[in-house]
Amino acid sequence: MAVFSATIKELNQMNNSLFKSVKDASYQSCITSEKASATASYILEVEPNFVDGASKEILAQIKEGQILRYHETHEPKFYVIVDGNYVPCEAKTKGAIKIDAYYAMSYSSQQFGQFKNEDPAKHGILKTIRDDVNKYCSNRSADLVRSCRKLLAERSGVKRERSATKSFATFITEMMDSAKTRVKTAQSRGDDTADAKKLSDAIKAFDKVWKA
Repeated sequence: MAVFSATIKELNQMNNSLFKSVKDASYQSCITSEKASATASYILEVEPNFVDGASKEILAQIKEGQILRYHETHEPKFYVIVDGNYVPCEAKTKGAIKIDAYYAMSYSSQQFGQFKNEDPAKHGILKTIRDDVNKYCSNRSADLVRSCRKLLAERSGVKRERSATKSFATFITEMMDSAKTRVKTAQSRGDDTADAKKLSDAIKAFDKVWKA
């Protein structure tokens, strides 16, 4: 589990504090849905081509908003350096170093990569947080794209129809093609977890077994 990820216990406590009953949870879900639609409407007004290819400026602003929300919902961690190791401590500990989402994401990919040799311990801590933040941002971006697609479909009067069931072989092929496309998009957004070469090698290894 990533350093900043909420535990099941924490999620349950959060749910108990947010919702008074199943009825209330249902009511809140309606508000969430309405907000998602309103958000999609605004995004499409600002960037009509958001779904097919938003500008780098828009994508940067969207990620900034996602990181801000992540920062608000994930408490910072504090460490003291002992013999080159980062030891967790309390905030009031003398010499404590505060590490949060903003701190972890403040380094460019190049700067972050240098820590792997210059400061492996720091690199390990930052990698855990950066991976968690990037995963969060990726998931929220996918949510936003889905909301925009849904709104565009509603505006054009397109009704969603159940498609014919695809063969598993077709599913595998489309999944691999989708992964190849998404890794390029993720890299352009600065996602440190996106590695086109590693993905290509993994697909080749998979095909060797799958197509044998």
